[in-house]
Amino acid sequence: MRRTVVRALTAATVTFALVAVGGPVASAAQGRSNSAARPVAEALVPQSGSGKTDTRPYALAPNGDRFYFEEAPSQEPGTITPYVEAIDRFMCSLVGNENHMVNSWDMNYVIHGQVRLNCGTAATSGYNHIQDRHADDWIWFLEGFGLYGANWDDFMEFVTGSVVQAPGYYSLQGNGKLCFTAPVIIYDSDGLDWTMNPSVIVSQNNKIVITSYPDSSC
Repeated sequence: MRRTVVRALTAATVTFALVAVGGPVASAAQGRSNSAARPVAEALVPQSGSGKTDTRPYALAPNGDRFYFEEAPSQEPGTITPYVEAIDRFMCSLVGNENHMVNSWDMNYVIHGQVRLNCGTAATSGYNHIQDRHADDWIWFLEGFGLYGANWDDFMEFVTGSVVQAPGYYSLQGNGKLCFTAPVIIYDSDGLDWTMNPSVIVSQNNKIVITSYPDSSC
C-alpha cells in the first residue's frame, strides 16, 4: 500500500512554508504562470543597511531565484503564498481534475514554448503522478536537511520550474519524452552548500511535465 501524503489546506496548520523570491503567482482557478510576481512579506526580505545577516536556509536555482525554507510564517493574508496552493491540491487530490494546471513555465531549450504542470493522474503524469511515485523521495530529501514538516510539493514545484526554465543537460527517454536536469544548490543556516541534480521528465509533443524527482537519472 502506497503512502498517502496529505497536506493542510490552510496556512495556519503549516509548520514550514517554502517561500520564493520573485516566483510566480496567478489566479487559483486558472493555475499559475511564471509571468507574475509573487508577494513576499516585507519582514522576510533582508533590508539593506539593517546590519542583520540573513542565515535562513534556501535553495538557489540556476537563474538566481531563491527559495527560502521558513518556520512559523506570518498568518497575514496575502503575505506568504506557497507554490502549490490549496486550490491546486484540492483540484488534483480531491476533485481529480487531470487537466487543471498547477503551474507553467516558458522553456527555450530543445522544447520551445509553455510547459505545464497539470494535475494529471497517478498512472500518467503531472502532480498526481509525482505525488504517487515520488512524494516520499522529496520528503526524505527535505528531512535529510532537518526540514521535517516542510511542504514537499512546494519545493518540488520550485525545483521543477527551475530546471524547465534553465536546463543544463538533457537526454532522450523514448516515446517523445525528454529528461532535463540542472544543478540546484541548497544552503544551510551555516552557509554550507550541497548541490542536487533533480530530474524533470517532459513530453516533447504535449509540453507537459510527466514527473519530477530530486535525484538525476538523465
